[in-house]
Amino acid sequence: SIRRQRQMCIRDRVLSYMHARGIAHRDIKPSNIMLDANDKPILIDFGCANHLDIKSGTPHYYAPE
Repeated sequence: SIRRQRQMCIRDRVLSYMHARGIAHRDIKPSNIMLDANDKPILIDFGCANHLDIKSGTPHYYAPE
């Protein structure tokens, strides 16, 4: 749907912004993406966030590389 595509685009822009500054969320999963009253996705739970060269997060959601 258009709504879902817009949400994913916003999420991708947020992640690109963070990664450009050397920050990784490290725990992207459905329960850490909330929607505000306007259906704008909000990334939450930065407890595992750290510099891009440190590994942490939820193992089930790790990227295969």
